[in-house]
Amino acid sequence: MITTPTVLILGAGASADYNFPTGRRLLLNICQEASPNGQLFSFLTERMETPPGQVERFAQALRHSQAPSVDFFLENRKNFEEIGKLAIAATLIPYENYGAFGPTQKPRWYETLFSLMVEGGRFEENQLSIITFNYDRSLEAFLFLALQNLYGLEPENAEERLRKIKIVHLYGSLGAGLRPVDLERGYQAERRGNWITAAAKCIKIAHEVQPGEEFEMAKRLLCDAEEVLFLGFGFHPVNVQRLRLDEVCAFHKKNNKNARWLACRTGIGDGETARARVYLKGVIPGVLFSRDESWGINDYLRNTECLIPEC
Repeated sequence: MITTPTVLILGAGASADYNFPTGRRLLLNICQEASPNGQLFSFLTERMETPPGQVERFAQALRHSQAPSVDFFLENRKNFEEIGKLAIAATLIPYENYGAFGPTQKPRWYETLFSLMVEGGRFEENQLSIITFNYDRSLEAFLFLALQNLYGLEPENAEERLRKIKIVHLYGSLGAGLRPVDLERGYQAERRGNWITAAAKCIKIAHEVQPGEEFEMAKRLLCDAEEVLFLGFGFHPVNVQRLRLDEVCAFHKKNNKNARWLACRTGIGDGETARARVYLKGVIPGVLFSRDESWGINDYLRNTECLIPEC
């Protein structure tokens, strides 16, 4: 069980083990599928009744924008915001599939985390909170399914236990509930027009996000943390700024808290790590980056002294 107050901060790379696209791959998928003859183009024009010319203009602009992600593109091209959100939802929802959580030859990091959470104590007593920049709900869906099957719980009882673990989606998510209730989707991969519309409305682009409930909750969780882990996180300056880490560290200093800040640098090269240190300079006293960028998150959790229960 995780007994030290711990916060995981998740970026796009955190869901990659379960085949969710990173920011780059999501952009490439949308560029390809939103072009004429692509499945996304057909869905948007036929099922969502979006004018074909608008879809073509969106796909062409995105393709030639040199933007690192769809989100960054929409931040600068607000006229494509509505169609962009529909495209994101329609591309990500097919990955929301409980069948993706079956065991593999090598454990993946959700499995490792769950094992740590259920060893030596009750799941709901874990001192763990999660702040995520991702729209997908794969981690909570994994935990929800695992709780049902490990303990033989009814879905509503598993949901009740899962709610004890705070999970904050800073930029919104693809939906709220993890099981179908009435006409709500739950965690299903099917592209239905009303489900895509509902999910798109839950997505927030950076310029729409005002310091409010989600970011206040994130700040409170970080202020209470004794250990913070960045996983699959790219340290984009805007995301770093919005976490208000300067205020968090000032609170820690005032209250004589010595929190540990650690980061898995999967796919982050030496230059990118150096730039991340610059963004964090003067804010966090020191972030301990993993020494090996080839480590996946599961390798990182297995090789780093973190998430260790107190004696």
